[in-house]
Amino acid sequence: MFGSGPYHRNKTEQMAQILIPTDMSEGSRKAVLFALDAFGAEQNRFTLLLSVGDVPRPSLVPEFIRFVKQQAREELDAFTAEIRALHPGKTLDIQDVVANGSVFAVVQRYTEENPVDMVVMGTRGEGGALKWGSNAEVVARNAGGPVIVVPPEWEAGPIGKILYADDREEVADLKTLLPLVQLAKHYGAGIDFVHVNKDEVVRGPEPGSAGNSDIFKGIKTSTASTAGTNVTESLALLADSGDYGMLAVLHRKLGWLDELFHRSVAKRMALNTTVPLLVLHE
Repeated sequence: MFGSGPYHRNKTEQMAQILIPTDMSEGSRKAVLFALDAFGAEQNRFTLLLSVGDVPRPSLVPEFIRFVKQQAREELDAFTAEIRALHPGKTLDIQDVVANGSVFAVVQRYTEENPVDMVVMGTRGEGGALKWGSNAEVVARNAGGPVIVVPPEWEAGPIGKILYADDREEVADLKTLLPLVQLAKHYGAGIDFVHVNKDEVVRGPEPGSAGNSDIFKGIKTSTASTAGTNVTESLALLADSGDYGMLAVLHRKLGWLDELFHRSVAKRMALNTTVPLLVLHE
């Protein structure tokens, strides 16, 4: 789904390609502002992708689709102008794209045709505990590359530490973790690799921890264990402590990320009302 990016290029090619699916809501606005903050407003290219939704048998209603896209284009241009106005004196490399189809379908189609290093998207809904919405959920779970989900309550500020949910399994390709490395270096943040033991026994660091990798050289890291019968709720308590500015997880095919997105769990979790979630895919 994702093309090669700066994490796989040589040192002379530094520009990252950041894709931001948007519906121009306040939540989407926060996602754009976070992307500019996290990746550098003037160093990279940002693409705003707006879906006008599914249209049944588009070949039968081409004029209607053109009308809908034109209306969407005008609204997206105004939204982009608003973002630019928030960064006076800066030259932002922002392009916008309007497409029809479901959000995941247009994201998938775009990333198949264009190199993308990161997808950043906001959550649906405002206020209350964790409201990622179905679009963010589907993209984050099924993307072939890293995704950052930004809550509407996010406010710009320093990120001192990142909480990494460590399942203590070996990471087959360490390049998978490079987005986490880059973000930590950008913010000058440390990374806490925390493993939740469901048997409620706190153990010391184990060799399988991703935090033991040389890829994190130069970054302040710690490896720890905590006890809890529910991984997501244990992470919620840690992330909601105020010590962390971001939560990172590695989504494996048989991992526990599905539980993290489950609505019954989501209602009990407040962490993502304040901190962005980085989802890495092995």
